Amino acid sequence: MQDQRVEKLVQAFSASLQEQLDRKKGATTMKAVDGPSVRESREEKRLEDRLVWVVLLCSFPLIYLAVDHASLTTLILFQAYALTATVGCIVGIKKRAVLKQRWFLNAMACSLPVHVAAIAGIFYWDKANLEVAFKGFYTVGVVWLTGVVEMVIIVIIMEFWEHR
Repeated sequence: MQDQRVEKLVQAFSASLQEQLDRKKGATTMKAVDGPSVRESREEKRLEDRLVWVVLLCSFPLIYLAVDHASLTTLILFQAYALTATVGCIVGIKKRAVLKQRWFLNAMACSLPVHVAAIAGIFYWDKANLEVAFKGFYTVGVVWLTGVVEMVIIVIIMEFWEHR
């Protein structure tokens, strides 16, 4: 019994010494690090950059159509894509670790009607305000305002499902 206690103390002491030596050498152990490792951070940054580039490249045809062939339909398509891409990127980048968890999928399913309502609100505003709908500031402002309101509601829904 006494030997087991001594062995445990020796193991704990040697583990503590090994951690201190690793820190002095510049290495870190997973126990000493609270956040992601440098490799994981680089990988997340690379995936984030890739997602942003894909979203931007997919938006070029819609930007071209909205600017060069200005019509209400092309404007609505561009605004709907901008809102969907913004919300998708924010949720996809910030919540990457939980993308496949059941509560997250339930939260996103409940958030879908909110997103559809936000897009419908943008469509309604565009049709009601045709004289200013094609001015850049108003177009971006409506998408931004709708996106902020939608994200607040989605965060509330996500918090509800996460703690359920």
